[in-house]
Amino acid sequence: MKTISVSTFLLAAVLTACSSADEPAPGPTADEEVAAAEDAEEAREQAVASSEVLTETQAFLDDLAQQGAIQVGMAKIAMDQAEREEVKAFARQAVDVHQDMLTGLRDLAEQNENFQVSTVLSDEQERNFAQLRGARSVDDMYLERTRAACDEIEAALANYADTGDFAALRQWSKQALARFEKHGEDLTTL
Repeated sequence: MKTISVSTFLLAAVLTACSSADEPAPGPTADEEVAAAEDAEEAREQAVASSEVLTETQAFLDDLAQQGAIQVGMAKIAMDQAEREEVKAFARQAVDVHQDMLTGLRDLAEQNENFQVSTVLSDEQERNFAQLRGARSVDDMYLERTRAACDEIEAALANYADTGDFAALRQWSKQALARFEKHGEDLTTL
């Protein structure tokens, strides 16, 4: 009889162990589930807000880099083909101003892995260079296009300097704006 009771005891112990392993662990309470859902929603909202900020800043960088590359290209054409010496001198200055701007943007982008600076031009922008090269008066066309671009660049820099989300880029924009305002003043004398 001892053998049966030990066997019965072992069988009962094994069944008890198996049945307790099959029971689900107690789950979170309703309050814990609500708190977890609220935390997840807040994390999603923060990710979206961060993504929008990064997207807006990247668009600012893209636009500024494109404008800078266009201005360098147009200035080089004006340096070669303009008739008036003061236009050629301004074009040389424009190359320096815009190349410094592009270098500054690239330096800032290297400091923040979320951003890139691309100066790849579209086919339409390349065609604009061809129009400038073939213009009857390179001086006039260059100055007209440069005035419009200078206004756009100054507005973009001023806007980011006032409302930008990244302190280093905001500070850089303030400094670049001061230089562009001087550049714009030089342009008004032509």
